[in-house]
Amino acid sequence: MEEIEKIFVKARKNSPSIVFADEAEETIKARDSKDFLEPGDAKKTALILAELDGVKTDPDKPICFVAATNHLGKIDSDIVSRLEPVYIGNIEPDRRIGFLRIMAKLYKINQNNYDYLRVIADNFNYSLDHPEMFAEAIEHGYVIPAVAKKVLEVAQKLEP
Repeated sequence: MEEIEKIFVKARKNSPSIVFADEAEETIKARDSKDFLEPGDAKKTALILAELDGVKTDPDKPICFVAATNHLGKIDSDIVSRLEPVYIGNIEPDRRIGFLRIMAKLYKINQNNYDYLRVIADNFNYSLDHPEMFAEAIEHGYVIPAVAKKVLEVAQKLEP
């Protein structure tokens, strides 16, 4: 749970920023479903819920929380009710680079960093397996600012 707190502290410090939870059903599990709960899951969900309630408290330091899942029903309903649902679908690996390039241009990410886009695209789920490294990246200010509406606009342009 300390990692979750660190992520949001660093996101606020480096705002504008995005906090992305891939395969969110593993982190923010429904508290009313005992089938999915392991020790500490309810506390993690409650902590993320409290953090989400605080996301909009400082309009000068915006944070966008994005959760991706293939199992919406396994995510806590209180958290789902605070998010704006956006269906993007599965972006094929070859199209992920295009998506990331559009987002990088949109947010004026230095073109020297474009070489890393393939690595990012190939390792979309890496942070799930190594949350401590993700927290360290946030701690050092390696965040990409984003807004859900812009992400949706870019994703829609990629559809066939």
